[in-house]
Amino acid sequence: MKKGDRGPLIVNVQQELSTLGIDPGPVDGIAGNQVFGAINTFAAVHGLAQVPVGYDFVGDSLLSAIAKEYFAFAAKRLRFLDVSLYQRDLRCKEIVASGVRGIFVKASEGLALTDPYFQRDWQDAKAEGLYRGAYHFFRPYDDPILQARQFARAMGELGERDLPPALDVERPDPPAPRPPDFVARVVSCLREIERLTKRKPLLYTYWAYACDRFKDAHELAEWPLWLAYYPPVKEPPIPFPWRRFTFWQTSGTAHSPGVDGAVDTDLFNGDEAALLQFIANSRIS
Repeated sequence: MKKGDRGPLIVNVQQELSTLGIDPGPVDGIAGNQVFGAINTFAAVHGLAQVPVGYDFVGDSLLSAIAKEYFAFAAKRLRFLDVSLYQRDLRCKEIVASGVRGIFVKASEGLALTDPYFQRDWQDAKAEGLYRGAYHFFRPYDDPILQARQFARAMGELGERDLPPALDVERPDPPAPRPPDFVARVVSCLREIERLTKRKPLLYTYWAYACDRFKDAHELAEWPLWLAYYPPVKEPPIPFPWRRFTFWQTSGTAHSPGVDGAVDTDLFNGDEAALLQFIANSRIS
């Protein structure tokens, strides 16, 4: 690969670097300055040799080193996106063609907001065969039970292939309630979502946020973790009280076919058989 090269190999490199949280520019299949810059960012983090923009490298050089460090990890895991009203014109057919297997769609926030694009994106995802999940943005000062009910109304009944719902807990309304009140509110919302949907929900949060807010919250280990952690690493560190991640949000500024502008990218921690088992296990009788 050298500057100016075009083709599916370049698209693959751009997509994988985007998934790592390193911006290679538009996913256009052209090896330009931004692509080489992104590769060298990855190289610097992992102690690999830098590559000049005009350099021609092949499979046994830097690209191979990148593949060994991260691509092999990602290859066994399913790629997802997560979107909200900021990504207004999704083209799910293009998303599927790019190799993405599923999508999370924001349904609601607090007590006041139902995402105006949720139903459109939710139905389009199903029509194109994507696995789909809905999430609610948690507001600590809003009643947690009423938030869960608003979420369930916005989401509607879940299908057999749908992911369990997710509660997005990441940014408090200042001044935020402090633990144990804050954690108690989160737990109340999660339990009400369970009661209403008969599914064990995911809990989404940032690594640093979890280390601060949930450091003594043993009870949250009951719910599977969707972890946001953007540094370019092979696997993310796991915050207490969890022992593993179920989904890993790898970037908040990635690029993907079928989405205009930046988008969040995610990996499911397993293959498709594991995903189907996770969905089955989320059901509560």
